[in-house]
Amino acid sequence: MNEAARLDPRPIGWISPIKADALAIEFVEVHREWSNIDLLVEIHLNQGPEMVLCIENKVDSSQHGNQLRRYREAVAKRYDSGQRCSCLFLTKNDEPPEDDEFIPTSYDLVAQALGECLEAKGASLAPDPTQLMRHYLDLIRDDFMSDNENARLAQEIYRMHRHALDFIFENKTDVMRQASDALDSLVRSEAHILGVVPYTLGKGYIRFLPKEWAIPSNSGGAAWGEGGRFLVCEVTLWTKKVELHIVSGRAPESWADELWELAKHAPFKQEWKKRPAVYVKPYKAVSSIAVESLTNLASEDMGAKLCDWLKAELSKPSFKNAVEILAALLEKAPVAAAP
Repeated sequence: MNEAARLDPRPIGWISPIKADALAIEFVEVHREWSNIDLLVEIHLNQGPEMVLCIENKVDSSQHGNQLRRYREAVAKRYDSGQRCSCLFLTKNDEPPEDDEFIPTSYDLVAQALGECLEAKGASLAPDPTQLMRHYLDLIRDDFMSDNENARLAQEIYRMHRHALDFIFENKTDVMRQASDALDSLVRSEAHILGVVPYTLGKGYIRFLPKEWAIPSNSGGAAWGEGGRFLVCEVTLWTKKVELHIVSGRAPESWADELWELAKHAPFKQEWKKRPAVYVKPYKAVSSIAVESLTNLASEDMGAKLCDWLKAELSKPSFKNAVEILAALLEKAPVAAAP
């Protein structure tokens, strides 16, 4: 029996609220950290196979290493009798799930559902469970939602001191812009030492090419401007920690397919279960530099810290090997990218 037959992840509407309210539930089992899954909920019915909820909760971390797919496959192996299962991806910051079978949801919806349950069923519940649910609802609203008392207080302060606060906001230094500008300036001034060709710059990222990739066949792309490169290196600050990526964008299809096949082997890595249609990222290096930590540094110190890390990454054998392999692959690319 294949996985699709064993496990039937359907949209959240696979059972209506009316039917859910009428279910004859015998008991519910909740497993924490089973196979590293945050919550695995088994809903046992008086009749028929149980229902299963696989819930991955992300608050202070992000997805990594195809974990959602691995969790789903682990659940599929555990339940092989046709149980109905939904996989939920619960996040604080609306991060989209990397596995299409996971349904994205939010703490706003959790709070809404819990509040409606308390309103509709609160009178029939025992005092202790009711109090526990109310405390949990308050916790969600305080920590994960925008309509808490602190937010209301902030809005009141802003209303009273709007002009002064607007002046402060307008003149506040944009740390992400400042850091990317500082790094780009150093990369351009030391390009000959780094062995790179500077490329594009934006808020929170800089792009460049190893000199081996500055060849005619690496042109004609449209991902970063018409007629531009389609294979670049990118330092991004739009992550919790500063990262270095090798990125292909809007490359010729046949060439992108070859790149995706290469990514199965070291020093590369496939982080998706299928090739992305536009942007392929076969190589990633994560620094120990938290983007938030840059806030307390002067501009020149930001640039120096980021540039020192980048120099070390560019000198690593894994990166040099990746550059060499992709330089050979670029030699086979058509001169102009497919539209």
